Amino acid sequence: MDGLVWSETKACIIKNFTNPDILKWKGCFFLYVVKKYLKNNKIVKTKIFVLESPSPLGPWGKLKDLGLFQIHQNSPYLLVRQGLIWLYFNQSKRLQTEEVEWRVLVSDEAKGPYNEISSKPVLTSGYEVFFFPHSNGVVAIAGYTGPYKNTVFFSENGFDFFVKGKLSAPPLSGGPYVPDAFTHTKVGIGISWGLAEMEAFESSQSKSFNKLVRFECNLTKNVDRTGFFRPWNFRYPEKAYLGSKFILTNDQKIKFKRKTKFTDINMKIYQPTIYKDKQSE
Repeated sequence: MDGLVWSETKACIIKNFTNPDILKWKGCFFLYVVKKYLKNNKIVKTKIFVLESPSPLGPWGKLKDLGLFQIHQNSPYLLVRQGLIWLYFNQSKRLQTEEVEWRVLVSDEAKGPYNEISSKPVLTSGYEVFFFPHSNGVVAIAGYTGPYKNTVFFSENGFDFFVKGKLSAPPLSGGPYVPDAFTHTKVGIGISWGLAEMEAFESSQSKSFNKLVRFECNLTKNVDRTGFFRPWNFRYPEKAYLGSKFILTNDQKIKFKRKTKFTDINMKIYQPTIYKDKQSE
């Protein structure tokens, strides 16, 4: 209950479903997930589905396709505002691209139908974006991909977002605890913590795996947490730049040495001409 001590329950999402988010609406819980369609073990399409349950622990009912229009739909994110469900999600025309658009649809029913509230994208950057009510509007924080990566946005109406600042190291795949996500709030209180996904390594550094970590922040109106504000950009330590994923491979080193040797042979060293002053002769 405090977000610090967690206990694991049985799995509630079946194979080939990812990117879950949950909504509380009219006394029930709705789980939004992304289904991967595979062909020859490759993802050819993704779509958003929703399941219903009287409890956040399940059991969950049948899958229902939301019937959204784009081929690749990802990362559903739910808020309740102005008496409606606001469904934020990203879409793209092809996989493995940073050319994504974030859209928002609204509905008065969790299973739809959903309607456009704006004909244009709300954001044009990043797979990993999270939203939360703050003051009289909505804040969006984009992660580490896309042309607007590591950026904080704000919108009063929930769909016209403007840049408000930059971040040095936002949480990866961040999922904040948003206490007023479904309370129809008119004045959002913000967030102070959440969960993020981090890539970790075994001691041998040869095998990586993902784990959930908790992040802390000072983005709430309720409490002013000291020690969070820094008036300068964070500088990463040396090991971040000289880690195994950033150094040249052996093949790259060999090619670099060959190219450097060739350049040295053909380089003409400039020798400046020295003119003597006739009066000093």
